[in-house]
Amino acid sequence: MLSKFSIAALDALQAFQAERGIRGDMVELGVFRGKSAAVLANRLSPAETLHLFDIADYFDRPALARTGAKLSFNIASTLSLSKRRFPKRAIRFCHIDASHMFDPTLHEMALADFMLSPDGILCLDDYTNLNYSQILAATFKYLFTRRTDLAIFLVTNEKAYLCRRRQFALSADFRAAFDAGANERPRPR
Repeated sequence: MLSKFSIAALDALQAFQAERGIRGDMVELGVFRGKSAAVLANRLSPAETLHLFDIADYFDRPALARTGAKLSFNIASTLSLSKRRFPKRAIRFCHIDASHMFDPTLHEMALADFMLSPDGILCLDDYTNLNYSQILAATFKYLFTRRTDLAIFLVTNEKAYLCRRRQFALSADFRAAFDAGANERPRPR
C-alpha cells in the first residue's frame, strides 16, 4: 500500500524539513495499520508528537511503538473533526489518507490548511489513483474556490504534496535535490 519510492519521498521531505530546522507536531488523517505513520514517526524529535486519526482502531500499535516516537491515537471520522481540535498554523506535516471521497476530502484539506504551519507540508495520498478520482476534483475545487495559500509543489506516482505559496521556492530546492539524488542512483538495465 506504500511503494518504496513513496517511502523514500516521505522520508526525504522529513529530512529536508529537519535540515532547515523546521519543527512541530505531525498529523495523519486515515492511518489504517500505520505504515506511513511509521515512516513519519522515525523523523520526529523527542519533543514532537504524531497525532493519528482513523475511523476504527486498526493501528499496528506494537510496530508503531518500536519507532520510539511520541504518538497520540484517536478514533474519529474526519468529518467529525473540527478546527478547534487542532492548533492553528502549528503542524509541520499533515498526511491525508482517509475517506477518498469528495466532500470529506474538502473538509480534510480545510483542516490541514488551518493547522499547517507557514513552512508546513500537506501530503494527499492516492492523488493519482484514478479509482479515487474524487481526490483530484476535491483538491482543485479547494485550491480554486477557497481562500487558501496552498499550492501543489510535487506530484509522485501516488501522492501530491502541497505547501504555502511563500514556501514554493524552497520546495523547488527540495525537488532539485531529490531529483539529483535519484539521478545518482544506479538504474537497472
